[in-house]
Amino acid sequence: MKIQNKISAFLKKEKWQAGFRILLLVMVSIFLFIGSAFITERGLEIENVRTLQPLISEVAKEEGMMEYLPYIKGIIMLESAGTGTDVMQSSESKYGVPNKITSQKESLEAGISFLKQAIEKAKEMDCDIWTAIQAYNFGLSYIHYVAQHGKKNTIPLAETYSEQMLASKNAKGEHQKYRYWKLKAMKYNGGYLYRDGGNFFYAEQVAFNMKILKFFHQG
Repeated sequence: MKIQNKISAFLKKEKWQAGFRILLLVMVSIFLFIGSAFITERGLEIENVRTLQPLISEVAKEEGMMEYLPYIKGIIMLESAGTGTDVMQSSESKYGVPNKITSQKESLEAGISFLKQAIEKAKEMDCDIWTAIQAYNFGLSYIHYVAQHGKKNTIPLAETYSEQMLASKNAKGEHQKYRYWKLKAMKYNGGYLYRDGGNFFYAEQVAFNMKILKFFHQG
């Protein structure tokens, strides 16, 4: 009986170990697949931004914004991944409505001009550069808000502004949320943004893009 028990225990252990090995293999495979997809996608984005480099530099030079090239490219990577006509998604800042931009140069001119306004306003109100970057998404009024709340952009501050000043409400007067499957968002709040509330992770994501571009010598 003791021998049978030992054999039974051994077989159970072997089955458990085999199951664990299979599970581990599946998890590693999924991780490698996701990692490969992420690297491929990022590689395409970096190449798109690299292709735009001459035009970005031309417009930035005209606007006196050459020192902010890394920020501009980080924004482009987030806004459009360097594809399409409106690479800086600047139609609304120029025309008040989307889909009016007719060329990449026009998009860059409008986008860099707006960013310049944001940076100048942030300096004027003694706020940090990331306040200006976040204002590219939220609008210039955000700079006034930050100036009254510590003069430094943070995710919690941007979230409060998004919820209280921008987000829409449902019939019950509640702010509506939607899923946002980005790593930073998943770590911070489980992955959500407020509907019509902009992206309160915007500055953080631009900073991350800048690090990626710098790593690949495109920053």
